[in-house]
Amino acid sequence: MEDVEEGNVILVGATTHNPFFVLTPALVSRSLVMELKLLREPELVTLLKRALTDPERGLGRYRAEVSTEAMKHLAASARGDARRALTALEVAVLTTPADQRGMVKVTLKIAQDVTARKAVRYDRDEDEHFDTASAFIKSIRGSDPDAALYYLARMLEGGEDPRFIARRLVISASEDIGNADPEALSVAVNGLRAVEYIGLPEARITLAQMVTYLAAAPKSNASYLGVEAAARDIRSGRLLPVPPYLQVGSYKGADRLGRGKGYRYSHDAPERISGQAYLTEARRYYQPTEEGREKEIKKRMEHWQEIRECLARKGRLRSVLLEKRAGLATEEVTRLSERIGKCLLRHPDFQRARSVALYASFRNEVDTRLILKELLSRPGVRVGFPRTETGRRQLVFHQVNNPAQLVPGRFGIPEPGLKCPVLKSSDFDLVLVPGVAFDEAGNRIGFGGGYYDNFLKETRPDAVRIALAYDFQIIKGRLPVLAKDAKVDKIITDERVISAQG
Repeated sequence: MEDVEEGNVILVGATTHNPFFVLTPALVSRSLVMELKLLREPELVTLLKRALTDPERGLGRYRAEVSTEAMKHLAASARGDARRALTALEVAVLTTPADQRGMVKVTLKIAQDVTARKAVRYDRDEDEHFDTASAFIKSIRGSDPDAALYYLARMLEGGEDPRFIARRLVISASEDIGNADPEALSVAVNGLRAVEYIGLPEARITLAQMVTYLAAAPKSNASYLGVEAAARDIRSGRLLPVPPYLQVGSYKGADRLGRGKGYRYSHDAPERISGQAYLTEARRYYQPTEEGREKEIKKRMEHWQEIRECLARKGRLRSVLLEKRAGLATEEVTRLSERIGKCLLRHPDFQRARSVALYASFRNEVDTRLILKELLSRPGVRVGFPRTETGRRQLVFHQVNNPAQLVPGRFGIPEPGLKCPVLKSSDFDLVLVPGVAFDEAGNRIGFGGGYYDNFLKETRPDAVRIALAYDFQIIKGRLPVLAKDAKVDKIITDERVISAQG
C-alpha cells in the first residue's frame, strides 16, 4: 500500500467483478476506477465484418458470406460481448459446408442454430444479483407487475435461489402493502412455504402468483402466463439492462458509478404512482382478464397507466419551462419578480386580505421575498408559511411575524420554526401560489394529490387563490389534469392578470 501511495508502483488491473465488492476499501480509495460498458450492436457488427475480411487474425481465408439478418442476430445474441460474437461467427463459418464455388454462406437459420441457447449473464453475490433484486422490489413497490415479472424471470433464469425471492416478497408484503391489503402477507407467507415444499422448476408458478398479487391483484393463471412470456424473452436474448436509478445505490462508491441516482420513491408520490419507468423499454407480460377480481385489477392498472401518461406529459412541459427559467440572468429574475410583486400589491384581493398563506418559492419560481416583506409591514395581517409533513402528505402553516423566524427547510426552502403558532386552512382568505407552469384555466403543473393540492382543497370556499408566475410559464391550451389536481382562481404574471375560467 505504501508503494502505491508513493508512486513506486503503477498498478493496472482489469476484472469482471465489481471492485467495490471484491477489493479492499483502502485500495479502491487510492484507485481510479473506470467501468467498461457493453458494446452496442452496430459496433459488434463492425467487428464481425472486420473479422470476415482479415486473412491473418480473422476468417478471411474461408471466403465466407454472412447475410445481413444473420450478422444482426449474431451481434444481438452476444449481448455486448465482442468475444462471444466472434466465437459464434467462427463456429458458424467453420461448421457450414462450402458450396460448389467454395463459398461459405451463413444464413439467419445457421446463426440461430449457433446461438440456440445462451447463458443468462447473472452473478449470485455481486452487481447483477443486487441490482436485479433491487429493481424487482422497486417494481412491486411502484405497482408495475410487468416489470416485476420481468425481473422475476431474469433472476430465475440466472439461477437465483427461489427461497431468497420468496423471502424478499414476504418483506415487500409488509413493507410496501401492509394493511392496504392484509391478505398480501398471508399470500406471501403461504407462498414461501409452498416454494420450500415443491422447489424448482414448478415453484416459479407460485412465485409468479405472489408477484402479481403483491404488485396488482389476487392470484390468477395470468401470472403463470406472464412469467412464461417473460422467460421466453430472456431465453431469446431480449435482455434489458437495469436502469441506473433502479440499481443499488447504498454501497460505498456507488455514487462514483452513478448507481441509484434519480430513483423516485413511490410512497412519496400521489396514489403511490411516481410515473417512473421500471424497464428500459415498454413490455407487457401480465394481462388481467375480465374474470373475478381480475376485472378490478384491470381497471386499476388502466387508471395507473392514465396517471403515468399524464405525469409524463407534465414532466416534458416542466423540463422545457425549467430550461427557460434557468436561462434567465439573476438581474432579470429580480426585475420580473418585482414587477409581479408590485402588480399583486395593487390587486384588490390583496388589499383587503387579512390572513394570507404564502408558499416559500423554489429557485425556479417567482421570488416572493418582496411580497413577504410587504405583508409583514402591514398591521393586522396574519402571514402563514408552510412546513411539510411527509408522513401525512400535508402542509402545516405557521404564523410568521418576521423573516428571522424562518429556518432552512426540508426541500432547501425557508420554513417557519416549530415555535410559531399554527394556522388552520380555514383561517386564510388569500392563498398565494408560486409555480413552474399554469394554463389560463387555472390548472398548474402539479402531481395530483400532492402537498399543494391537498391544502388548496381544504381552504374555505370564499378564499381567493392567486398564482404567481412569469408570463412564459403560462401554457397555451390546457395542461394535463389529474383527478386530484387543485386549481387556482387568478394568475398574475409580469405582463398580465388572468382570471382563470373553466
